[in-house]
This record gives sequence, C-alpha cells and structure tokens, in this order.
Amino acid sequence: MNSFLKNPGLAVFIPIIFWGAISIFLTNPKIVGLYHDDGIYVVLSKALASGQGYRIISLPDQPMETKYPPLFPLLLTPVWWLNPVFPSNIIWFKVMVIVCGALFLLLSHQLFVVVFKFGFRNSLFLLALLVTNPVLLSVSQWILAEIPYGFISTATILFFETRCNQEKTTNNLRLLLLALLASSSYLLKTHGIVLVLAITLCFAVKRRYRDLVVYLFFLTPFLGGWFAWISYHAASPHSALTQYYISYGNSLVRIGSLSNFKRLGFLLYQNLKYLVSTLDYFFIPLASIPVAGKLFPIVFIGFLPGLVLTWRRVSLVAGIYLVGFFFCILLLPWHPFRHLVPIVPLILGTVALSVLSIFQNYRTSQSQAGKLSWHPLWALSLGSVLSAILFFNTLRILQALQTNNENYLPSHNAFFDPQRRWQGFEETFQWLRENTQEEDVLASLLDPVYYLYTNRKGMRFWLHNPETYFYPDWASAQPSVGEVSQIIALLKEAKVRWLIRDPICNSDFREGQAVDALARAIVAKEYPRSSLCFLSSDQGHWVYRLDW
Repeated sequence: MNSFLKNPGLAVFIPIIFWGAISIFLTNPKIVGLYHDDGIYVVLSKALASGQGYRIISLPDQPMETKYPPLFPLLLTPVWWLNPVFPSNIIWFKVMVIVCGALFLLLSHQLFVVVFKFGFRNSLFLLALLVTNPVLLSVSQWILAEIPYGFISTATILFFETRCNQEKTTNNLRLLLLALLASSSYLLKTHGIVLVLAITLCFAVKRRYRDLVVYLFFLTPFLGGWFAWISYHAASPHSALTQYYISYGNSLVRIGSLSNFKRLGFLLYQNLKYLVSTLDYFFIPLASIPVAGKLFPIVFIGFLPGLVLTWRRVSLVAGIYLVGFFFCILLLPWHPFRHLVPIVPLILGTVALSVLSIFQNYRTSQSQAGKLSWHPLWALSLGSVLSAILFFNTLRILQALQTNNENYLPSHNAFFDPQRRWQGFEETFQWLRENTQEEDVLASLLDPVYYLYTNRKGMRFWLHNPETYFYPDWASAQPSVGEVSQIIALLKEAKVRWLIRDPICNSDFREGQAVDALARAIVAKEYPRSSLCFLSSDQGHWVYRLDW
C-alpha cells in the first residue's frame, strides 16, 4: 500500500467517462435552487464573487453566513467571474459538481483496490455498481456539497492510509497535507468534522502522540478561522424567520429533563428506521425511497459484519469515520437520503467485504455448509442477484435518458418529475419582474430561487422545527411551523410586501402541506389585507400582495 493511486487502467476510465457524459446529458441548464440549499450555495458564491463578503444577500437583512462552511461556495465563485450572466452560467455550476463526481468515482475505485484490497475484477464490478447507481447520478444534477465532499473525504482516507499510516512516525509535510485535506472536508460540509475527529482518534488509539500533536497543530489555522467567524457573528441579532439560514440550533434536540432523554431515544429510533431503509433504496433498484422509514434491513444486515471487519482488518480510521458519520445522521432531523451519498463507496466496500469473508470462511471450513459453498449454484445465484441490480440500474437510467425534458422539474429522489413543469416558474418570474419593485421583499418557499431569477430579496415565512416532521413516522407527523399571528408580526417586521404560495413544490413530507396551510391562513386574515394578484397557468404559483 505504498502508492496513493494504483494505475487504474482504461477499464476504469471508460465507465467513469460514461457516467460523466450521462450526467451532462441529463443536466438541466435552466433550473437551480429547488432544493433550497443549492440556491443558498449559489447566492453565497455570488456574494463572494461580487466582494460583498460571506453573507446571504438574498435575505432582506443580508446576514453573515455561519451555518454552511465556506469552501463549497468558494469553489463556485469563479463561475461568476468567468460568466456573470445568470441563468446562462447555471450549466457551469453543475459541471463543477459533475467533475467532482467523476473524481469521486475514480478515488472510490482506488479505495476498493488500495484500502479494501479487493482484486481487479471485484473492484471494477463495485465501480460498475456505483456508476449505474441512479441515486448517485440523480444527486449529481444538484448544486450541493455532497459529491465534492465525497471526493475530498475519500481522498483524505486514501492519503491517510497510503502516506500516514505505514510507519511509526510521519514526516511533517505529509501531516500538513493530511490536515489540509481533513480540514477541507469539514469546510465543505459540516459532517466532515467526523473525519477530522476519526483521524485524531486513530492517532491516539495507536499511541502516535507525536503525529497527533503535529496534526492538530497544522489543523488549528485551517479550522480556527471558521470557528472564529462563527463565534464573532453568531451573536448578531436576527429575525426568528432567518435563524434557519444561519444556525443548526433549531435542528437539535434540547436536553433539559428526563423526558427530553426519552424523546431523544424515540427520535434516534425513528431516524434509524429511515437510515436502514434508505440503504436498501441506494443499492436495490426496486426499493422505493422510504418516507415513513419502513424497516426491512437487507443491506444493513450485510453492512454490520462488514463494518466490524473494516474496523479490525482493513482501516481503523474508515471504521471510526463510518460509525461517527452514521451517528451524525441519526442525531440530526433530516431524511438521510442525500447525506449518505459521500459514504456510499465505503458502505458498498463493507458489504462486499462481509459477503466475501462469509464465502471465504465457508470454503475453508470442513463442514457440510463449507462443501456446499463450492457448488456452482452458489456463485450462479450471487452473480444473478448482482447482475439483476446492474440491469435494473441501467434500465432506470435509460428510461431517464429517453424521457428527459428541460421543462420537467428535478426531483430530490429521482431525475425529474414529469407531473411538474418549469413553465409556471417562468411565468411567475416574468410577472414579478414587471409588476414589483426591486426593493420589495418576498415571502416564499423558494426565496433564493426568486432572488436569483428576479433580483428580489425574500425569506421563508415559517418557523423551522424539523424534529416535528422528519423524525416521527410520516403518517403521524404534526409539523410545528408557527402560529398565524406570530408569523404575521414577523412578516410585518421584515416589511414583506408579497407572499407567494408554491403548492406545486409541496413535498411528500408533512412540512410542505403545513406551510401551504399556513400561507392560506395568512391571506385569509383581515390584517394584513391581502389580494391575489397573479396565478400561474398551472395553478402552482399564487402571488398575493400584502397591504399593511
């Protein structure tokens, strides 16, 4: 394991190029921001490119950003310099993500070869499972930090295993590069702190205290600046409606009593169900995305023994990282769908390690089961299952290629949704540009979208309590989005002139339904006096004027 990159060969580059070409073909060059987070990233990069600092310039008070680390918006910033015309530059934001995805796949193959020590054919087959994975391909269509983070975090693990884990002590230059990679992981995505801590713990467990001290010394300036930024700006006063944009505070369960501990246990159990069933969705093409967290742990059963083997035989840092990352996903009240993307290669490697170890143990045993494991029927059965996964993955991609249309809205759990169209958005953008003033403030579900396409600042118009609609079972969720009178007072304080309902964007989660009900309740009040001024042709966008 003395080489960071083994010669991958043409057989590895062909499927990766194939993946990149399909990603480019499926990319919609007109649409950005429907995930909301992707819109915030683009807005932040615009602020950096225009010299306005690291602030959310789409919000009325333009607060400094202290929630999302700055590295991903920084990576997007050059696009604004090279092509400052929006929306013609959308394609280049997406190309950057796709390039990171191709590098992520390349390093994933190296992870299978160098760290897990799978043979050439096994590693190539695992790469094929990643290349044809519809989930990974679908996420590549969004301007989100998951894929760039997956690339950098995988590079960090590879560098640690090949350059910093072979000798009793590591030279300072390598430790500096390791600290740079690890801190870059965190500065791309907050979950990256788990990798920083995993490396720290690995050095401590192996009693490599000199390397640990030097690593932490080099780490301090990279992370210290961001921590200082958060501490300095966190105390700034902001509206309750903008707290969601600048802090994770409202996403964490507050432990103040024994009942809160019981509540936390219940929430962790609910999110574990989401997590386990989502693993099936990633690797079994016929499984549907779990909205209610149905517990059918096919992949999870294979993952657990593989995790133990990874921890004990393959890579201590990878094992610690996986455990910590899973705990982080369990602790935060969001559906794990997109957050699992960066560790999909590690999950696939652990499951493959588990399966191969079971077969190897059976074959070396003298039991009747061991003798049966040599029967060609076993190999044929396993090959049939894996071939079926590849077949259905490929079939789903071919269907997406055949039905691809720029007017379809992208979907967070699929390539796009043919039932929802972009035309209504374009009509709404045009009406807002022609009938509102640039200084007007909008309240909407997709405030960064309306800012980017109309140059009107805005915000979401509800309070975020995600533990009330993400953790509980979907069927029993009762979202808390704020009382009508409370929200009206906050909208008046923010001088909101226009309220936009976007029922076309209602999600499968109860939050979207609760938010739309809140909007209807606001416009039904006598104060403020509201009037419906615009309705898109698809009836998916309702624009109300609020007169205070």
